[in-house]
Amino acid sequence: MRRSILDIFLFLLVIISTAACNNDLPFDLKENPPKLVMNAIINADSTYNTLFLNLTGRNQIGQIKGATVEVRINGSLSETLRPDPHSSDKGRFYINSAFHPGDVVRIDAMTDDGEHHAWTEVTVPQPIGKIERVDTASIMRKPSNYGYGTPPRRHLRYQIKIKDRPGEKNFYRIIVEQRKYWKYYWEQNDQTCWSSAMQKSFKLQTNEDVVLTDGKPSTEEDDENGLFGTVNN
Repeated sequence: MRRSILDIFLFLLVIISTAACNNDLPFDLKENPPKLVMNAIINADSTYNTLFLNLTGRNQIGQIKGATVEVRINGSLSETLRPDPHSSDKGRFYINSAFHPGDVVRIDAMTDDGEHHAWTEVTVPQPIGKIERVDTASIMRKPSNYGYGTPPRRHLRYQIKIKDRPGEKNFYRIIVEQRKYWKYYWEQNDQTCWSSAMQKSFKLQTNEDVVLTDGKPSTEEDDENGLFGTVNN
């Protein structure tokens, strides 16, 4: 009997040993030439959008000294942008073109030294058909990434139902802005002075949402919050 138990133990040990593996991942520390990066979130219903240009770097992003940005709509040049001469940030540009659903928009960025060129082309999507319902509910839940033993806190849960356009693959951006208003007062020259203030917040807990997690929701009770369950190397 002891022989059988020992054989089983050795067999399991062999299985565990063969299941574990070490992969050498190549890591090249040689300096790569900087590349121009274009970053912008453009709202089609706005004529004031911001575009950023930077250079890649090993430890931090690099600043450009000057560049030209060209915006084309349906093949026609809409505007040519230059950095604000009064600003120290030469990588910030303001787009004032008006975009409409179905427009083909191309944006080219060229640095003044002629070494870098970045571009993007996209078709302005159609707006969503209809926001059918917006419901809110006050719930108690433990905030994510607050550590073990954190007591539950009151949260406001949003349930938003929209009518998706059939036959199209679309991506939607949900902006939930929470505003807090309060009044305060102070005494001055034997008088009570009143004023008001407002604070904006954009924080969202999205780990339990089916859509925002690509169909893989998790809860605060999940071990490692689902980060290390499917590691492949």
